[in-house]
Amino acid sequence: MENKQFKKYNHVNPEILKMILKSSIKCPKVLDVGCWTGALGSELKNNIDCTIDGIDNNEDVLSLAKNVGYNNLYRIDLNIDFNSNLIKDKYDFIVFGDVLEHTINPNKLISLFKEKLKDNGFILVSLPNIGFILYRILHLLGFWSYTDIGVMDKTHLRFFTLNSMKKLFESTNLEILKSVGINIVKKRFLLLSPLGKLYPSLFATQIVFLLNKKI
Repeated sequence: MENKQFKKYNHVNPEILKMILKSSIKCPKVLDVGCWTGALGSELKNNIDCTIDGIDNNEDVLSLAKNVGYNNLYRIDLNIDFNSNLIKDKYDFIVFGDVLEHTINPNKLISLFKEKLKDNGFILVSLPNIGFILYRILHLLGFWSYTDIGVMDKTHLRFFTLNSMKKLFESTNLEILKSVGINIVKKRFLLLSPLGKLYPSLFATQIVFLLNKKI
């Protein structure tokens, strides 16, 4: 069952993993929204004592996530009327790892999922940055070409700059505790890694946010 299609998105965002591992919360309960084959949960379980539930809309990948230790798994299409009552528990961390850009109404989804966050819990979000310098230049020249993966993934329904990401969280009454610009690149482009952290709006292909509910 582990084929090329499943491997396409089967990676762990290093900043999301780091933010959970560095948390002071003992035995955290995590909801992985868009869990795919369960790569994040597998890494977490290899490092800490935790409970992890997952959501995806693909029966086959949910079976793979179950095999690596996910507890409750929900088959849900987030672009069809989502009912938060489908989710049984409340969580220390709710993770949207490269998910919101695939949804029709990310504002509504965040608001609904907030109901499943513990009072002292956190939301973790990673989003691709359409404001990355390469795409600014290409779009200025009139090019808009979709790809199979990455910022211009052909399955993306929404596109975000750093500024519009911040507006998304502001509109859903979330406070940004930390944001990190990242670039997962080949060795010849390693200079982009520090530049992405220093100037994420221009040099990061992806931005990761640690958020909580505003008091």
